[in-house]
Amino acid sequence: PTQFNKKSKYFDAKSSKEKPRWHCVEVKFKKKFKNFIPLEEIKDTKGLEKMLLIKKGQRLSIQPVSKKEFEILCKMGDYTLKILLAHMEGVVDPIVRELYTAIGGIDYCVTEFIRVTDNIYPDKVFLKYCPELRTKSLTTSGVPVFVQLLGGKPEPMGANAHKVSEMGAYGIDLNFGCPAKTVNRHDGGATLLKSPDRLFKITQAVRKAVPKEKPVTVKVRLGFSDKTLTKEIAQAAEEGGGHWLTVHARTKEEAYRPRLTGNTLRK
Repeated sequence: PTQFNKKSKYFDAKSSKEKPRWHCVEVKFKKKFKNFIPLEEIKDTKGLEKMLLIKKGQRLSIQPVSKKEFEILCKMGDYTLKILLAHMEGVVDPIVRELYTAIGGIDYCVTEFIRVTDNIYPDKVFLKYCPELRTKSLTTSGVPVFVQLLGGKPEPMGANAHKVSEMGAYGIDLNFGCPAKTVNRHDGGATLLKSPDRLFKITQAVRKAVPKEKPVTVKVRLGFSDKTLTKEIAQAAEEGGGHWLTVHARTKEEAYRPRLTGNTLRK
Protein backbone atom coordinates (compact mmCIF):
# COMPACT_ATOMS: atom_id res chain seq x y z
CA PRO A 1 0.00 0.00 0.00
CA THR A 2 1.17 3.49 -0.78
CA GLN A 3 -1.39 5.56 1.07
CA PHE A 4 -3.92 5.50 3.86
CA ASN A 5 -7.27 4.12 2.73
CA LYS A 6 -10.18 4.67 5.11
CA LYS A 7 -12.13 1.68 3.80
CA SER A 8 -9.36 -0.90 3.90
CA LYS A 9 -7.56 0.67 6.87
CA TYR A 10 -4.20 0.19 5.18
CA PHE A 11 -1.60 2.71 6.20
CA ASP A 12 1.81 3.78 4.96
CA ALA A 13 3.43 6.40 7.20
CA LYS A 14 5.71 7.93 4.57
CA SER A 15 3.07 8.83 2.00
CA SER A 16 0.01 9.46 4.13
CA LYS A 17 -0.99 12.93 5.26
CA GLU A 18 -3.78 11.49 7.37
CA LYS A 19 -3.50 10.83 11.08
CA PRO A 20 -5.46 7.57 11.49
CA ARG A 21 -6.41 6.26 14.90
CA TRP A 22 -6.01 2.67 13.71
CA HIS A 23 -2.53 1.69 14.82
CA CYS A 24 -2.04 -2.02 14.44
CA VAL A 25 -2.40 -4.64 11.70
CA GLU A 26 -1.48 -8.30 11.33
CA VAL A 27 1.24 -8.96 8.79
CA LYS A 28 1.91 -12.05 6.71
CA PHE A 29 5.58 -11.41 7.13
CA LYS A 30 7.55 -10.99 3.89
CA LYS A 31 10.53 -8.88 2.96
CA LYS A 32 8.48 -5.87 1.86
CA PHE A 33 5.57 -6.39 4.27
CA LYS A 34 3.12 -7.52 1.60
CA ASN A 35 -0.41 -8.75 2.28
CA PHE A 36 -1.44 -6.38 5.05
CA ILE A 37 -4.52 -7.71 6.85
CA PRO A 38 -6.57 -5.57 9.28
CA LEU A 39 -6.52 -7.30 12.66
CA GLU A 40 -10.28 -7.12 13.11
CA GLU A 41 -10.83 -9.17 9.92
CA ILE A 42 -8.57 -12.08 10.91
CA LYS A 43 -10.42 -15.28 11.79
CA ASP A 44 -8.01 -18.05 10.84
CA THR A 45 -4.52 -17.49 12.23
CA LYS A 46 -2.94 -20.63 10.79
CA GLY A 47 0.11 -20.03 8.62
CA LEU A 48 0.58 -16.44 9.69
CA GLU A 49 3.78 -15.24 11.30
CA LYS A 50 2.82 -13.50 14.51
CA MET A 51 4.15 -10.02 13.86
CA LEU A 52 2.45 -6.75 14.71
CA LEU A 53 3.04 -3.55 12.80
CA ILE A 54 3.00 -0.81 15.43
CA LYS A 55 2.58 2.86 14.62
CA LYS A 56 4.46 5.30 16.90
CA GLY A 57 3.82 8.83 15.66
CA GLN A 58 5.01 8.60 12.09
CA ARG A 59 7.34 5.66 12.69
CA LEU A 60 6.53 2.03 12.09
CA SER A 61 8.11 -0.85 13.96
CA ILE A 62 7.70 -4.61 13.97
CA GLN A 63 6.97 -6.38 17.25
CA PRO A 64 6.69 -10.17 17.72
CA VAL A 65 3.94 -11.59 19.91
CA SER A 66 3.29 -15.02 21.36
CA LYS A 67 0.43 -17.21 20.15
CA LYS A 68 -1.51 -16.57 23.37
CA GLU A 69 -1.02 -12.81 23.11
CA PHE A 70 -2.10 -12.90 19.48
CA GLU A 71 -5.31 -14.77 20.35
CA ILE A 72 -6.11 -12.14 22.97
CA LEU A 73 -5.55 -9.35 20.46
CA CYS A 74 -7.85 -11.01 17.94
CA LYS A 75 -10.60 -11.11 20.56
CA MET A 76 -10.00 -7.43 21.30
CA GLY A 77 -10.40 -6.58 17.61
CA ASP A 78 -8.55 -3.27 17.58
CA TYR A 79 -5.27 -3.11 19.47
CA THR A 80 -4.01 0.43 19.78
CA LEU A 81 -0.68 1.59 21.09
CA LYS A 82 -0.99 4.77 23.16
CA ILE A 83 1.84 7.15 23.98
CA LEU A 84 1.48 9.21 27.16
CA LEU A 85 3.56 12.22 28.13
CA ALA A 86 4.45 11.30 31.70
CA HIS A 87 4.27 13.94 34.38
CA MET A 88 7.47 14.99 36.08
CA GLU A 89 7.18 17.29 39.05
CA GLY A 90 8.69 20.71 38.31
CA VAL A 91 9.37 19.84 34.67
CA VAL A 92 6.27 18.84 32.70
CA ASP A 93 4.21 21.95 33.34
CA PRO A 94 1.54 23.46 31.02
CA ILE A 95 4.19 25.12 28.83
CA VAL A 96 6.08 21.86 28.29
CA ARG A 97 2.80 20.06 27.53
CA GLU A 98 2.03 22.66 24.87
CA LEU A 99 5.48 22.32 23.30
CA TYR A 100 5.54 18.51 23.26
CA THR A 101 1.98 18.00 22.01
CA ALA A 102 2.56 20.53 19.24
CA ILE A 103 5.36 18.28 17.92
CA GLY A 104 2.88 15.41 17.63
CA GLY A 105 2.78 11.69 18.42
CA ILE A 106 1.40 12.05 21.97
CA ASP A 107 -2.06 10.68 22.80
CA TYR A 108 -2.48 11.84 26.43
CA CYS A 109 -0.84 14.09 29.01
CA VAL A 110 -0.86 14.06 32.80
CA THR A 111 -0.46 17.10 35.05
CA GLU A 112 2.05 17.42 37.87
CA PHE A 113 0.51 15.92 40.99
CA ILE A 114 -1.86 17.95 43.15
CA ARG A 115 -1.33 17.08 46.82
CA VAL A 116 -4.66 16.38 48.54
CA THR A 117 -4.95 16.58 52.34
CA ASP A 118 -8.29 17.23 54.04
CA ASN A 119 -9.63 20.19 52.07
CA ILE A 120 -11.44 20.61 48.78
CA TYR A 121 -9.39 22.98 46.66
CA PRO A 122 -10.84 26.11 45.04
CA ASP A 123 -10.97 26.37 41.25
CA LYS A 124 -7.82 28.48 41.06
CA VAL A 125 -5.65 25.64 42.40
CA PHE A 126 -6.82 23.20 39.74
CA LEU A 127 -6.48 25.87 37.05
CA LYS A 128 -2.91 26.56 38.16
CA TYR A 129 -1.89 22.97 37.55
CA CYS A 130 -4.22 22.37 34.62
CA PRO A 131 -5.10 25.56 32.70
CA GLU A 132 -6.32 23.22 29.95
CA LEU A 133 -9.52 22.93 32.04
CA ARG A 134 -10.51 26.20 30.34
CA THR A 135 -10.35 24.46 26.95
CA LYS A 136 -12.21 21.21 27.65
CA SER A 137 -9.11 19.61 29.21
CA LEU A 138 -7.30 19.72 25.85
CA THR A 139 -3.98 21.25 24.88
CA THR A 140 -3.96 23.67 21.95
CA SER A 141 -3.09 20.68 19.76
CA GLY A 142 -6.16 18.81 20.98
CA VAL A 143 -4.43 16.29 23.26
CA PRO A 144 -6.44 15.29 26.39
CA VAL A 145 -4.96 16.07 29.80
CA PHE A 146 -5.53 13.97 32.93
CA VAL A 147 -5.44 15.71 36.31
CA GLN A 148 -3.22 13.80 38.74
CA LEU A 149 -4.10 13.65 42.43
CA LEU A 150 -1.91 12.38 45.27
CA GLY A 151 -3.12 11.67 48.79
CA GLY A 152 -3.82 9.03 51.42
CA LYS A 153 -7.46 9.58 52.42
CA PRO A 154 -10.37 8.25 50.33
CA GLU A 155 -12.96 10.95 51.19
CA PRO A 156 -10.99 14.10 50.30
CA MET A 157 -9.47 12.35 47.27
CA GLY A 158 -12.97 11.51 46.05
CA ALA A 159 -14.30 15.00 46.77
CA ASN A 160 -11.48 16.75 44.92
CA ALA A 161 -11.72 14.31 42.02
CA HIS A 162 -15.44 15.04 41.77
CA LYS A 163 -14.87 18.78 41.75
CA VAL A 164 -12.16 18.79 39.09
CA SER A 165 -14.18 16.41 36.94
CA GLU A 166 -17.08 18.87 37.17
CA MET A 167 -14.66 21.54 35.97
CA GLY A 168 -14.14 19.49 32.83
CA ALA A 169 -11.13 17.23 33.52
CA TYR A 170 -10.78 14.57 30.84
CA GLY A 171 -9.87 12.00 33.49
CA ILE A 172 -8.28 11.51 36.91
CA ASP A 173 -4.88 9.91 37.44
CA LEU A 174 -3.93 8.67 40.93
CA ASN A 175 -0.29 8.82 41.99
CA PHE A 176 0.80 5.89 44.15
CA GLY A 177 4.34 5.92 42.81
CA CYS A 178 6.07 9.10 43.99
CA PRO A 179 9.24 8.10 45.92
CA ALA A 180 9.98 11.53 47.44
CA LYS A 181 10.67 11.24 51.17
CA THR A 182 8.68 14.36 52.05
CA VAL A 183 5.65 13.08 50.17
CA ASN A 184 5.92 9.62 51.72
CA ARG A 185 6.27 11.04 55.26
CA HIS A 186 2.96 12.83 54.75
CA ASP A 187 1.13 9.66 53.71
CA GLY A 188 1.24 10.14 49.96
CA GLY A 189 2.71 8.52 46.87
CA ALA A 190 4.59 5.23 47.13
CA THR A 191 3.96 4.78 50.85
CA LEU A 192 0.45 3.54 49.94
CA LEU A 193 2.06 0.55 48.22
CA LYS A 194 2.64 -0.95 51.67
CA SER A 195 -1.13 -1.37 52.01
CA PRO A 196 -2.93 -2.52 48.83
CA ASP A 197 -6.21 -2.34 50.75
CA ARG A 198 -5.78 1.43 51.23
CA LEU A 199 -4.89 1.81 47.55
CA PHE A 200 -8.11 -0.05 46.72
CA LYS A 201 -10.25 2.17 48.96
CA ILE A 202 -8.84 5.39 47.49
CA THR A 203 -9.26 4.19 43.92
CA GLN A 204 -12.79 3.04 44.67
CA ALA A 205 -13.71 6.36 46.31
CA VAL A 206 -12.45 8.34 43.32
CA ARG A 207 -14.14 6.00 40.85
CA LYS A 208 -17.49 6.45 42.62
CA ALA A 209 -17.05 10.23 42.73
CA VAL A 210 -16.27 10.63 39.04
CA PRO A 211 -18.79 10.15 36.18
CA LYS A 212 -18.51 6.73 34.54
CA GLU A 213 -17.54 8.18 31.16
CA LYS A 214 -14.41 9.76 32.66
CA PRO A 215 -11.44 7.39 33.09
CA VAL A 216 -9.75 6.94 36.46
CA THR A 217 -6.20 5.69 36.00
CA VAL A 218 -3.67 4.49 38.56
CA LYS A 219 0.11 4.91 38.66
CA VAL A 220 2.10 2.52 40.86
CA ARG A 221 5.52 1.01 41.42
CA LEU A 222 6.20 -2.69 41.99
CA GLY A 223 6.25 -2.20 45.75
CA PHE A 224 7.79 -0.12 48.52
CA SER A 225 10.89 -1.98 49.70
CA ASP A 226 10.42 -5.25 47.81
CA LYS A 227 8.17 -6.87 45.18
CA THR A 228 6.22 -9.27 47.36
CA LEU A 229 2.97 -7.27 46.99
CA THR A 230 3.21 -6.51 43.27
CA LYS A 231 0.26 -8.70 42.29
CA GLU A 232 -1.89 -7.45 45.17
CA ILE A 233 -1.16 -3.82 44.21
CA ALA A 234 -2.25 -4.41 40.62
CA GLN A 235 -5.38 -6.28 41.72
CA ALA A 236 -6.28 -3.50 44.16
CA ALA A 237 -6.12 -0.91 41.37
CA GLU A 238 -8.24 -3.05 39.08
CA GLU A 239 -10.84 -4.03 41.67
CA GLY A 240 -11.10 -0.41 42.81
CA GLY A 241 -12.23 0.56 39.32
CA GLY A 242 -9.02 1.73 37.67
CA HIS A 243 -9.40 2.19 33.93
CA TRP A 244 -5.77 1.36 33.29
CA LEU A 245 -2.59 0.85 35.28
CA THR A 246 0.66 2.73 34.71
CA VAL A 247 3.63 0.84 36.16
CA HIS A 248 7.03 2.22 37.05
CA ALA A 249 8.78 -1.16 37.14
CA ARG A 250 10.91 -0.48 40.21
CA THR A 251 10.21 -0.39 43.92
CA LYS A 252 10.20 2.86 45.87
CA GLU A 253 13.57 2.09 47.43
CA GLU A 254 15.08 1.29 44.02
CA ALA A 255 14.10 4.85 43.03
CA TYR A 256 15.44 5.16 39.46
CA ARG A 257 17.84 2.21 39.44
CA PRO A 258 18.54 -0.56 38.43
CA ARG A 259 17.98 -0.74 34.69
CA LEU A 260 14.43 -1.74 33.76
CA THR A 261 13.53 -5.09 32.22
CA GLY A 262 10.21 -6.42 31.02
CA ASN A 263 10.28 -9.63 33.09
CA THR A 264 8.25 -8.35 36.03
CA LEU A 265 5.73 -6.57 33.82
CA ARG A 266 5.11 -9.75 31.86
CA LYS A 267 4.33 -11.59 35.10
